[in-house]
Amino acid sequence: MQKSKLELGETKLKNAEEKEKLFGEMQKLADALLQSREQIKDAKETELSLQKMVQGYEEKFNGLQKALKDTNGSYEDFKSEMNKVNLQPSLEKDGCVSLRAHQ
Repeated sequence: MQKSKLELGETKLKNAEEKEKLFGEMQKLADALLQSREQIKDAKETELSLQKMVQGYEEKFNGLQKALKDTNGSYEDFKSEMNKVNLQPSLEKDGCVSLRAHQ
């Protein structure tokens, strides 16, 4: 009888040790899970921050494109006016020469 009590005691001790080991592993997993959740939360916050930054840069880029388009349009208008002004003196010279030839 004492032998069976001893075996029963050893079995209970092994079970308790196994339980303690499993509890330790579960605690490690729970800690890892909490850490992972915290990392996911941080990653989401970073993503939102980066999305806002991208949106801001997109708005600035669109503004820059509009400014360049307006500037290019103004430059083309100026260039066209300059070509007209540069052509007028040569036309006037040709016109004056032909007028003097007819007089």
